[in-house]
Amino acid sequence: RSSVLVSPQRAALPSMGKVSFVQADAVPDIGAGDWREEPVFTEKMQGIQLDRLEAILRSEPFIMETCLKEDIQASEMQISKWQEGVNAPGTLIRSMKYRIPVPDDLPAAARTMVAVPEFCRCKTFVRLRCRPEELALTFQSISEGLPFGEYVRVQVTNTFTPFTDATGAGVTFRRWVVLAWVKELPWALRFLKRAVVSKIMQAGTDSSKVLLSLLRDRCAAASTAA
Repeated sequence: RSSVLVSPQRAALPSMGKVSFVQADAVPDIGAGDWREEPVFTEKMQGIQLDRLEAILRSEPFIMETCLKEDIQASEMQISKWQEGVNAPGTLIRSMKYRIPVPDDLPAAARTMVAVPEFCRCKTFVRLRCRPEELALTFQSISEGLPFGEYVRVQVTNTFTPFTDATGAGVTFRRWVVLAWVKELPWALRFLKRAVVSKIMQAGTDSSKVLLSLLRDRCAAASTAA
């Protein structure tokens, strides 16, 4: 089940370098059952089959590439091909590197204390696990060039599980967002921590809707083509 569907125009995607591979393979292999917290987003996708979603998540162009471009205006995208994970055999991993405009809604206090660039570089490392009972797409993102961006890692887990109930059958899409502070902010800037967490959590919730829309569009296109 770890074979990868690659469209001809994307067959030449490069493998990850050693450093990127290690970082991508460090992304945890987790699913809905591993969380105690409630997801930040839940939506039923009526009439959608899990195997069709799996084909979409595996195929090229990678749907998260499109999602990042639409959601946060990512550009200069460099993406690797899917490769077999080592830490979690049977899963697929890949990396994405890109540039994004820095949001202009940063707290004014932060802008007076640090230099905020117009753009920053980001890296996103992805793991995809496909099982008959669940698809799990987890990614970790880090920022470079943004003041103190290297202090925090953002991890997002998306799961897709089949359901059948009185409303019909389909797939339930859930998302969890976690922030990991790998280094404490300087004392003078710690008051920003709550605002940073709030903005990132809200952005993670909002971007779920972008991904959901893209998935539904691709499922509809696949149904039409079939």
